[in-house]
Order: sequence, then structure tokens, then C-alpha cells
Amino acid sequence: MAALSSYFGLPDHDGLLPKWLLFVGSVATLNAFQAYRSPLYTARVYLGTKSHLNPESTVPSVGALGSRAFGTWTLTSGIIRFIAAYNLENPVAYQLAFASYIIALAHFGSEWFYYGTAKMGPGILGPLIISSSTLVWMWLQWDYYVT
Repeated sequence: MAALSSYFGLPDHDGLLPKWLLFVGSVATLNAFQAYRSPLYTARVYLGTKSHLNPESTVPSVGALGSRAFGTWTLTSGIIRFIAAYNLENPVAYQLAFASYIIALAHFGSEWFYYGTAKMGPGILGPLIISSSTLVWMWLQWDYYVT
């Protein structure tokens, strides 16, 4: 019962990393619901109708279906981060959270750098900074949390 009650409060682990993962998981959950509701919020990340792979395109980068798919991916990432926040000593939970940030960095980085569907600005800077800095933080703290 004590383990169940800990899920309704802050993680019991020392340090700020578990609280950070809980915060980022919460933000991801809210972003997922925004993405389900309207593609307008998702379009803030993907600012444009063209990519360098298809410069003649007039189709928006984000439509309703793409926004909902993005919301599903974001919700999945948020759930992984929630679970990791409360189970950092578990190597699998830690590795899954770490991998979720690798995927996020690869996705947002490639949309900006390779595909050109995201323009450098607040919409892409947030995910790039959060994913890269959290990856470094988790890498440096790996031995502290994982048993």
C-alpha cells in the first residue's frame, strides 16, 4: 500500500532528476491532449509547409492526423517518464526513459536539420534543449540511480 501511495506524491528518490522526469512527463501529457484537440499547437513546432526534400509542396507539415499521431507519441513518452520517475533504480525503466530522450532528440533534430519541416525558434528549441540536456543529466547520474 505504501508503494501505491507514493504514486500520488513526489518520487521518493534523492536528487532532482526524478522530480524533473515527473515534470517533463506532466508537460508531455498536457501537450498530448493539446495535439489531440487541435493541430495548431503541434504546428508551432513544425513551422512551414515545405521541406527541402519537397520544396514545391503546399501541403501543411501538420494536419489533424499527424497531430494526433504526434499526441500519441508524446503521451507514450510522458508515461515512460512518469514510470521512470518513480522507478529510477530499475535499469529497464531508466533505459526506457533514456531511450525516449534519444528518440525525441533524433526526431526533432532531423525535422529541423534534415527534413527542414521545423524552423529554429521557440517551438523546436524547447524540445531540443530538454532532450539533449536531460540525456546528458541521465548519463552522468546513471550509476547514482540504477542499482
